[in-house]
Amino acid sequence: MDVNNVKNESMNGAKVSQSFVTAWGTDPERYWERPDYVKVIADKAMEQIQLSLIEDYGRKEWIGVLQSWGCVMPDLSVVGKILRWREMPALALHVHGYEHEGWVIVSLNEGADTYEVELADEQFYAKEGSRVEDVYCDQLGSLIDTMVERGTCSEEEYKAKIAASYPELEWAAKQQGRQVVYL
Repeated sequence: MDVNNVKNESMNGAKVSQSFVTAWGTDPERYWERPDYVKVIADKAMEQIQLSLIEDYGRKEWIGVLQSWGCVMPDLSVVGKILRWREMPALALHVHGYEHEGWVIVSLNEGADTYEVELADEQFYAKEGSRVEDVYCDQLGSLIDTMVERGTCSEEEYKAKIAASYPELEWAAKQQGRQVVYL
């Protein structure tokens, strides 16, 4: 699609909502490009999270970690939003973990070439004290897993939480003569 056509359509016929103009600025030379740019950055953030999880948990288990956050649908699509957060392009993942339910916002600090990760509630109000700055791409998966699932509990406490929440896992494993493996 030609950028000039997008500009002309946006300015001459199609109505641009006030919230769109407010969110992306009023600069007529660039505002229509911003959502595409933010989507590219958000896609890259998701890719970095996946690579980090593969590095930390292995090729077979990384999707299970995403599923434990509650942000993966049965068709393996991720529940998330693309947005600008604190004037940075960001990916927001909707999570349901032991330690946090709401949104995890991963934004790219382009000046530092690092990510910032922050927790927010269902209405996108930032959780006080949850902002972590200067996160490198290989740290994203384990940091988000700690913020959403594990928190400050030890490995044994985390396993006890899972066993208490899903007693059928232990029962099924015993029936099959297997052992439950916790990531």
